[in-house]
Amino acid sequence: MPWSRTEIGYFRNDRQHPRDRREYTAHEIDLQLVDGDAERRITAELIEAIARQLWDDDIDTYIDCYGLDGLAVALEYARECVDGSVTPRSMAREQAISPLEAGVILDALRPVVKD
Repeated sequence: MPWSRTEIGYFRNDRQHPRDRREYTAHEIDLQLVDGDAERRITAELIEAIARQLWDDDIDTYIDCYGLDGLAVALEYARECVDGSVTPRSMAREQAISPLEAGVILDALRPVVKD
């Protein structure tokens, strides 16, 4: 069953009384992964894409081949592909992967960036 994306944050219960309506406030946090000179921002989209590997073999295979950093890069291309500014062929050329691999991962990530 697909996992629905929520904003990354921590929640605080603002209710006054147990019978009152419950309201929560999400506070945005900024997560960064730094490995040597490489720095990557951890987004809600990246977390959703990682979770989708459980039922999406295309994402799972891509992570096996290119790692989480490769998936994060593919997510950036997927955003640009949805906007129409890049094509799978341009991703393939720039990332030195086959056009088929680029097309498959961009199709798999399309629902993540469109939500």
